[in-house]
Amino acid sequence: MTNGTSDTSIALDNPQKPDTNKDSSCDSAKPSSADSNESPNTDNGNAAPPAPPPPTKRYHLAHNITLQHPTQALLPYLSHLNKTLLPVNYPTKFYTSMIQHPTRRHLCLLASHPTSTRPIGAICCEFISLPSPPAKEKDESGWVYIQTLGVLSPFRSYGVGTGMIDKVMEEAKELMEVKGAWAHVWEGNEEGLRWYVNRGFEVHQKVVPYYKKLTPSGAWIVVRKGNGMVRGREGNGGVLEELKERQEAGPSGASDESIKIQW
Repeated sequence: MTNGTSDTSIALDNPQKPDTNKDSSCDSAKPSSADSNESPNTDNGNAAPPAPPPPTKRYHLAHNITLQHPTQALLPYLSHLNKTLLPVNYPTKFYTSMIQHPTRRHLCLLASHPTSTRPIGAICCEFISLPSPPAKEKDESGWVYIQTLGVLSPFRSYGVGTGMIDKVMEEAKELMEVKGAWAHVWEGNEEGLRWYVNRGFEVHQKVVPYYKKLTPSGAWIVVRKGNGMVRGREGNGGVLEELKERQEAGPSGASDESIKIQW
């Protein structure tokens, strides 16, 4: 583990309830030879429509980090990266929807570095409203949900995770008025929770159970209001210590309220 401002691989679940039977073999992923702009065989009347062209923007961060949107050829690499970093195994549909969905493809980025032939980090997001107050209506307006976020350990001091969130928020603002961002963080991932808190996210509440295949099974909901840039800072403001104190205090601790969210 590096210092408090370094990026970290963060285990997050998503509302699609993916299969959590993780494949531990993690065979090397090979990209498809088909480019994302190629049209699939449409001889079959039931064939899926061709994928829309991916966004063409590229972002350049410090330390020669480049961010780009996923293409069909990059999806196997993204799947392999998530299997390596995250405790949750996402189905094929999770990845193909990044190419097919008209807005989601703008909210996913892969990070690359000249020293690596594969992506070194990735973020996948979607417009999903907060599942509990302060949001009263169940719409998707303006809230960016961070479904997955991970960075390989050699690059976690480069600001990759922070940069990916910033650029996703920039793209989101071009699509609609953004109210903020939120995510689930596994309760056993104190490093990940600290990472979010250091970047302006507030611990909203705890969901138990959330991860069916993990022990403990709970997840913290972290929320960051507004659409400004995410900036890292040292320390954790005593948040982790406060959460532990409230957990030890029992049911009276408001931040440790156990709820079950119905998606």
